[in-house]
Amino acid sequence: MKKYSHKWFLHNNKKAKKRHSLSKKIVSRKKSMLIVEAPEDLRLLENPEETLKFIRQIRKEEYYYPVMQKRKIDVSLKKVKEIDYATISIIKTISVNRKNEQKIMSFKNPEASAPRKMLKNTGFFKDMYNEFGKKFNGKTNGEMMTFSKGSGKLKSSDIVEVSNRIKRILSDIGLTGCNLRKTHSRIHSIVLEICGNAIEWGYSETKNRKWIMGIYRKTDKTAIVTITDIGKGIIETLNKKWKDKLPYFFGVQDSVTILNQAFEKKYGSNTGKINRNHGLPAIKKGFQDNLFSKLYVVTNDGFIDFENEHNSKKLSSASKFRGTFYQWSIENEN
Repeated sequence: MKKYSHKWFLHNNKKAKKRHSLSKKIVSRKKSMLIVEAPEDLRLLENPEETLKFIRQIRKEEYYYPVMQKRKIDVSLKKVKEIDYATISIIKTISVNRKNEQKIMSFKNPEASAPRKMLKNTGFFKDMYNEFGKKFNGKTNGEMMTFSKGSGKLKSSDIVEVSNRIKRILSDIGLTGCNLRKTHSRIHSIVLEICGNAIEWGYSETKNRKWIMGIYRKTDKTAIVTITDIGKGIIETLNKKWKDKLPYFFGVQDSVTILNQAFEKKYGSNTGKINRNHGLPAIKKGFQDNLFSKLYVVTNDGFIDFENEHNSKKLSSASKFRGTFYQWSIENEN
């Protein structure tokens, strides 16, 4: 059989020429694009301002460039020396939603071993591919469950899956018997309240949005639970619903005060029913009852640390987070 050179093939095949030309344009365009660089300290709970500035950047459309029929962003975690599960949960949620929008997030791994190991152990790379097109595999200490707001309510299969995953992580940290059953029942109820609240408030405007529950076994006796919703956010939603009814309060009070009031049953639900230990108040009660510890909530320009109130603060406009993030720790003290 006669062999043809690559040069001959390009000259005689119009489709090949078109592909060759397109690939050159993509490469040259990519070289001109900015790579979003993460800071060395990428810990939301310890370094919220700088971390949230980075998170805002990777959500901006201006950093995405066209590749074939999709859009792509290049994110470098190369310089990262420290990262926490909170940040990983938010980045994963953004990545899942971008994939749903036909957008690609390409990540360059940290050079430091500690954050690279953390990303792997938490399950961040699950369902992702490396630069050679090979799917990441391997056992992890964490898992992330994705939900959709498409139906306006939680599916029965989701409710069962949430229950199973919570029970599994509680067993993994050594809870058994009556202690396991009681903890499971209340944690499950609180997670469903948060999930239902996210769907109820956000359904009309973000019904195609996906949000994630993350579960990570940090140690043999400690588990971290996160819930990330990158919709409107609590404060923005409350402002929209209550600003006309309570103009003085919302015009004067800062975001930390508004958030604390929301967790004290001060505002009704979107359905018109007054919160009676449901939704946000249920989360705070779980913390007060020592069901879990280290409760954090980040939403819009509010950062709340329930365990150390002096750490709570209003975030700068450059670090404002569109959405709501929850995290708490469950400890087996036996």
